[in-house]
This record gives sequence, C-alpha cells and structure tokens, in this order.
Amino acid sequence: FDKSIKICETLKDTIGIAAITTKKGSIYISKGEYQQALEHYLISLKLREDIRMREPKNNKNLEGIADCFNNIGNVYYYLGKYDFTIDNYFKALEMYEHLKKKESIAHSFNNIGLLYRVKGNSEKAVEYREKALIIYEELGNKEGIAAVNTGLAIIFSSENNFEPAKKHLLKSLAIYQEMGYQVKIAQTLHNLGDICASQEKFTEA
Repeated sequence: FDKSIKICETLKDTIGIAAITTKKGSIYISKGEYQQALEHYLISLKLREDIRMREPKNNKNLEGIADCFNNIGNVYYYLGKYDFTIDNYFKALEMYEHLKKKESIAHSFNNIGLLYRVKGNSEKAVEYREKALIIYEELGNKEGIAAVNTGLAIIFSSENNFEPAKKHLLKSLAIYQEMGYQVKIAQTLHNLGDICASQEKFTEA
C-alpha cells in the first residue's frame, strides 16, 4: 500500500491516495483495530473533501465521501458510539440520495434500521428496514431482500410478535433455498425453530 501511495503522490492522484487509504482502513477493521481504521477513514475523508472544494461536481469523489461517512459510521458502531454512528449513516444517506445511488440508499436504510434496533427503538428500526426492503425489491436484489426480511423477523420476534416474524423468515428461507445458500438456509431454519419454541412457551404462559 505504501508503494502505491507514493506512486499516487508522484502522479498527484489524490483520489487514488484516498482510495488506498480507505482500503487500509478496511484491513484494520477486519483485524479489529478500530482506532487505526477510524484514523485512515478520516484521512481519506479529508482528502476527498479537499477534492470536493476543487471539483464539486465530481460524482465519483462524492460517492467516495459518502462511502467514507458509511465506513466511519461502521467503526463507531463497533466502538459502541451509536450517536456518532447514526450521524455518519445519515450523512452517507443524504449523499447517496443526492447521487441517486439506489442500492447504497437501501444499504444505508438497512444500517440505520439495525442501529435503531440496537438502541431499542423498534418502531424506527422497522420503518427504515421496510424502506430498504422496498428498494431491494425494486432492484431485484435477492440477497438484500432476504437479509432485510431476516432483520425484520428479529425485531418482531424480540417483541414476541411471532406471526410477522415467521412470515419474514419464510420469505428469507425461500430466497436462500432458491439461491442454494446452505449456511443461510440452516441459520434461517434454526431461527424459525427458535420462534416456534418461543411461541409455544408464550402461549403456555
């Protein structure tokens, strides 16, 4: 990476430096070194913001800025700093909406929904995950549809709202079976089993 950065510096390729810096941040994320990851994402963001001052209509760079906000949000999520997380997720969402990047908008909605679930706001969690689901369905993104349905099932199950939970899990299961994702099929069947067991206990109580 350092050699690549030096080459980019020689070529005065600031976007290239920012992209490489982001990749380094992602490696630190995978190693669980979140502070190092955050530092690299912030450097990348600063580089891209400088480019934005010179080239405000460079959509590729604007998308890179949105990605930086998303990545920074992810780091704060791992660090348990949820207020910083949601602030960055919404900044990313705003830029993706400006750029009309539908898939990235859906990912942002899903991320925001996850965060609201973690914070215990089920109503907002469902709201944002349903927004993500609408877009994934428009795009025909089967993995996204299945993932969001699973996420919605988890929310409903946590509130002992078992019928909607099962409905969403069955939708996920059908997609995973169609795609042949054996691990996801097993996980979904396990989740369905847990819901059925919980439903029986809840009914008995």
